[in-house]
Amino acid sequence: MIKIKSKSIVSIVIFLGIVLTLSIMGYKILSNGIYSQSMSFGKIQVQGFYLRLNNKFILHIDTLNLTALQSTDTTSQEDDEDDAPMSADEILGWVKRFLLVLSYFEKLDIEQIVFADNLPRSVHYDGKEYFINFPKLIARFAIEENDKATELHITQLDILPFGLQMQGRLFYRGARKAIEADVSISPKESTDDKEQPTLYVRAVTDFSKIALEASSSHLYDLDALKPFILKLKNQTLNDWLFKKVHYDVLKLHSLRFKSTLDKHFFEKLQKTLELDLAIESPKIYLAENLKPIEATRVILYIRNESLRFLLKEPFFTDINLEGSEVAINNIFTQPLGVKVSVLSQNAHINDALSNLLQVFGVNLPLRSADSALQVKLDIDIQNEKDQTRVWLNGGISAAHTTFKIGNQNLETEQLQLIFAQDKTKAYMQILSTKIDYAKSIQGTLNLLWNMQNDKLQGNFIIDKFVLTSQSFSEKVNVPKIPKGSDELTKRIIKAIYEESQKGFSEAILKIDKNKMKKINIVGDMGKQKVITLPDFGLIIRIGEESIFELSDIAKIYAYSPILQYFGISQGTLKVQSKDFDTIYLNGNVHNLTYPLYDKNGKILSALSLEGRINEHGIFIGTNERKFALIKEGNVVKIILNGYDLHIDEVFSSQIPVLKQINQENESGEKLSPKEREEREAFIRAKRRYERENKLSPHITYLEARNIDFHLGGYVIPADNASFSLRDDMIRADVVYGNGVANVDMAYSRADVRLSNFSDKFLNRVWQSDIFDGGLFNFKGVYDEGTLKGEISMQNTTYKNLVIVQNILALIDTVPALLTFRKPGLGANGYEIKKGKVDFVLNDQYLVLDNINLIGSSIDVEGGGLVNLKNRELDVVLKASTLKTLADIVDKIPLVGYVILGDDGKFSTGIVMKGTLDDPKSEVSVFKDILTSPFEMVGRILKPVDNLLNGLVEAIGADVGGRAEGFDMLNSPALEKDNELSSLPKEQANLPSANSKNEDVNDENVVNEPNLPQQE
Repeated sequence: MIKIKSKSIVSIVIFLGIVLTLSIMGYKILSNGIYSQSMSFGKIQVQGFYLRLNNKFILHIDTLNLTALQSTDTTSQEDDEDDAPMSADEILGWVKRFLLVLSYFEKLDIEQIVFADNLPRSVHYDGKEYFINFPKLIARFAIEENDKATELHITQLDILPFGLQMQGRLFYRGARKAIEADVSISPKESTDDKEQPTLYVRAVTDFSKIALEASSSHLYDLDALKPFILKLKNQTLNDWLFKKVHYDVLKLHSLRFKSTLDKHFFEKLQKTLELDLAIESPKIYLAENLKPIEATRVILYIRNESLRFLLKEPFFTDINLEGSEVAINNIFTQPLGVKVSVLSQNAHINDALSNLLQVFGVNLPLRSADSALQVKLDIDIQNEKDQTRVWLNGGISAAHTTFKIGNQNLETEQLQLIFAQDKTKAYMQILSTKIDYAKSIQGTLNLLWNMQNDKLQGNFIIDKFVLTSQSFSEKVNVPKIPKGSDELTKRIIKAIYEESQKGFSEAILKIDKNKMKKINIVGDMGKQKVITLPDFGLIIRIGEESIFELSDIAKIYAYSPILQYFGISQGTLKVQSKDFDTIYLNGNVHNLTYPLYDKNGKILSALSLEGRINEHGIFIGTNERKFALIKEGNVVKIILNGYDLHIDEVFSSQIPVLKQINQENESGEKLSPKEREEREAFIRAKRRYERENKLSPHITYLEARNIDFHLGGYVIPADNASFSLRDDMIRADVVYGNGVANVDMAYSRADVRLSNFSDKFLNRVWQSDIFDGGLFNFKGVYDEGTLKGEISMQNTTYKNLVIVQNILALIDTVPALLTFRKPGLGANGYEIKKGKVDFVLNDQYLVLDNINLIGSSIDVEGGGLVNLKNRELDVVLKASTLKTLADIVDKIPLVGYVILGDDGKFSTGIVMKGTLDDPKSEVSVFKDILTSPFEMVGRILKPVDNLLNGLVEAIGADVGGRAEGFDMLNSPALEKDNELSSLPKEQANLPSANSKNEDVNDENVVNEPNLPQQE
């Protein structure tokens, strides 16, 4: 028994001795170190292996090649990919084993770890700190253990693909089997920001669940978060965070989530994610090429998978949007929804807001001139089946505001603009909104736009409807009477106002609300966008250009005073504009009855017109440039080219514009000389007031080229003619060849001047070759229905005139008168070197007050009377010629028929009776005819003494009261001749025979009516 025990003890001692010996030998070997240049452990190949034992092991490996093992692990991983993942206990077990193994090493260096990619990798441990250098990861950390926890101090952790670095601590709580992290993450490279962007993260995980909370320093961009957000693969979210939101600086106050470390990680993260982020001076771009919504600060937070932007002091351009916000729903799933809430108490519709609404399908052609709109709009953007659907809900309201359409103002009261859209309905509605356009169109507007079928319907309830042309053209303001104005100023302003109510101030449309209570509105707002006013046959097309088409003018003729005024009852009209600053129009008018004819004698019954209306005025004309109408301010110019005017038809026309001229002409105001002088002084003061206050004067011009005037069966030709009307005064200038005619007319009185007219002009007027050669002038005054004037002529020959032919026949029948048969009076007519005829003409008589003709051989003096009603003549003439003594001896039969005067002239008397068509001539040798023919003329004119005396009083007495007497017929202004050829083609303003008029020549007005010629 004792022997057996002894053997056992010996065996143990021997074993222990062997172990001790081996240990001593191993220690001795390890103390000296083991080195192998190359060795392998299965598929693991090691080069430069060195192991030495000091207090703990020291291991150094030059190269650890795991390439073969990596391929085996890959195959094994493919085989086991369906296996369940390791549990937290298994993970922690491996961590403990790893730490236990590392605890036996004093120093560990693996200079190169080789994988299949041959990228450099290394691991180092110096007994205190671990250093790991991998291609995508560089880490430096230390591990401390105590009874409660194992602590990992991360000195450096660089995540190279993301350019990030991490610092902090990790704690392993053995009791709870959990790891806690408290780290900071920042860009590896320093930035130029005032503060290095840093993300602070605290997390707890038991390798089954994880809870994380993060905050940040001040960030100047989101690049640090971008890699993680991109992993969500939500392009819309990426666009909002990285493209649509710009800012100066932001700070992440809190980011929290809880999830599980399994395949449901992202799903649970999305449901629990909460975010609080402050952004300074943000700019939110709702769409490209639009101005952003700006604010002093935005609080961005995520709750329940919704991202919201709460704005502090937000504004869009100059619109305050306090209370507005942007919300993005379903940020992690599809369909993602965006909701923009726009609130404002002082909004106005400007170009930027209109462009914003246009992105969402709302096209507003108007702008607001003030900031009186209250806006509450919700814009919902839903992505469904690769389509973006936009819903607009809410409204725009205002107690009173002003909109602008182009340069036009539209006043509104009680504005209610409502938007409503969802899956079942979509409409825009204007409810009971009061409209006031230029104090001309007033009423209540109701509209409903069904955006599902694009149908539009509504009405405009009329309170007042009077639309004038000034609403579309240059704003012409009628001055108001200032307080404390003198009587003259009050009279001037009143006169200006009265002028503004005439002519082109007639209303374009005028509707009596008692006859038409409302205007119906229908339309289709689809691709074509068409609005129709069926009551007027008006079609409005809305697009890049707004187009107004009137298919039948007859439908609005009854409501259009201006069309009635100008007698335009049939035709079509098309108006179009992009911005209503400039309006273009073209049309065709038919059934015209103006007394205008073409050169073939065909009445001008139709016109094709085109033109434009803008802030400068109205410009309308024909394509062939034969007609043009221009209205700038209060100045109206009408241009005609190649038409003939029938003056008789002007006086009988029933077209209101012509009828008005006739009425004013018939009821022309008759003024006494004193009243006329006062009126002229008032007109000068009025024109001076218009100049000083830069008021557009009311002037109407008519310019005509290549025109013939038809009057009473006569044709009066003209190369160019111009007529102007201002202050109830008319100025007319006519040019034919070198001849110039000027007429100034006012208060039923006219000054008429004709200079340098040729025989061709007179022969064309009389439609017969009566004159051959010569020049003719005329000056006269028309007053009280009577024309008194003087005709002068030179170097002409009377031919084919019945009276001259009758006198020649008389000479041929009386032998004693053959002495008057001279080359200047014969078969070729009566030659005149110069002559003058003074006459008075009214609707009953032509009074030949003085006939004084000096011929090449025969002189004629005399006068007489022509009764225009029965065309009877009563004319006395004295014909004289100079004879030699030899002639007298040969002509003894002259005694009793011819008298030799003291001046050496042979004279005879001729008395003409009968009618203009059948004159009767006879020779008379009464002494009073031959010696004093004008006394005889005086007796002939006895029946019209009252007419002549009245004319003298009307004309002569008019100027007799002046400081200096003035005879209209002998005025130097009337004596002045003008030698003019013709007007330039570009300009129809004609020169006047009397251009001096210092009181009334405005710098900006050419050739306006003169005041009556009086001194």
